[in-house]
Amino acid sequence: MKKINIVIWGFGAMGRGMAEMLLSKKGVIISGVCDLHPDLVGKSIFNALKVERHNHPEVMVSSDIDSLLNKETCDIVLLATDSFTKKAYPKMVKVLEKGINVISTAEEMAYPHAQEPELAKELDRIAKENNVTVLGTGINPGF
Repeated sequence: MKKINIVIWGFGAMGRGMAEMLLSKKGVIISGVCDLHPDLVGKSIFNALKVERHNHPEVMVSSDIDSLLNKETCDIVLLATDSFTKKAYPKMVKVLEKGINVISTAEEMAYPHAQEPELAKELDRIAKENNVTVLGTGINPGF
C-alpha cells in the first residue's frame, strides 16, 4: 500500500495536534513540517512533541515551505497557520499551483463563500486547473 505523504504547515496547537494524531495512524507519513518560530526551526518534531520516534522517519522543522512542496514527497499539505480565508489564500494558492492537495484549518474556510466569495471561486478554479483539491475544515484551536 502506498503511504500518503503529509506536510504540516504551522506547528502551533493545531499543527502539533494533527501531527500527534497522524503518528498513530497507518498509511501516512509526515514528510515535512514548516514553522517560523525560532524555538522550533531545526528541531526534531519528535522532540518538540515530546514523543518517541519509533519507526517514523526523522522530521526536522523547516522555515522554508518551498523546500517541502515537492509532489514526489508531498501528497497533502495540512495548513494550520491562519484563521481567515484572505490571509490563508496566498499559502493555499502556492500549494495548489505545485499540484498538491491542501486542507486548511482556517475557520472561514468552513464556508469561504460567506466571507470571501471571489477568493473561494478563485481557489476552486486553481484547484481544478491543477487537478488537486482544497478543503476547509474551519476549526479553531480552542475547539
